[in-house]
Amino acid sequence: MSCQVLFDPAAERAFLALPKDARQRIAPRLRALADAPRPPTAKGLVGSPKGLRKLRVGPYRVVYFVDDEAGTVTVYGVGHRGHVYQRAKRPEA
Repeated sequence: MSCQVLFDPAAERAFLALPKDARQRIAPRLRALADAPRPPTAKGLVGSPKGLRKLRVGPYRVVYFVDDEAGTVTVYGVGHRGHVYQRAKRPEA
């Protein structure tokens, strides 16, 4: 299954604001989500809107949602593990 990876505007700004070395580690993992949107290392978020998942990349987290019908992976948050969860909000459908 191949998906298109999309960014929420706030998540894109957060990703671009990260240090260069962090972006270089996270970018390949984001590209890999296109081919495997639910890797074994990704987990569902507890107590958040249904369907949000997190992907761990060192001390950073990627918060995203997989829409199987549309064939998209939408990234709602990228950042340090201590801050990303407060900022990553999925609009209610």
